[in-house]
Amino acid sequence: MSVKAGQAQTGRAVGGGGLAQQFYADVVAPLLARAMPRLQYAAGRLGSGSDVLGLDDAMSRDHEWGCRPTLLTATDRDWP
Repeated sequence: MSVKAGQAQTGRAVGGGGLAQQFYADVVAPLLARAMPRLQYAAGRLGSGSDVLGLDDAMSRDHEWGCRPTLLTATDRDWP
């Protein structure tokens, strides 16, 4: 059974922040851990929009809404 974007596994609507956290935990973190285990990074949802502010609703989902993680990585100089 697939989960539609914007719905938790319970079938209830979830905000953009919650969806981003789910996407990071389920996809991004495991992928980076396997592919680049020593990569130092910070992950977040940066930018403008109601989902960033936690104010999104059903109307918000009709434009620029969804999983858009931002990864900030260390440079060569930052690596030990």
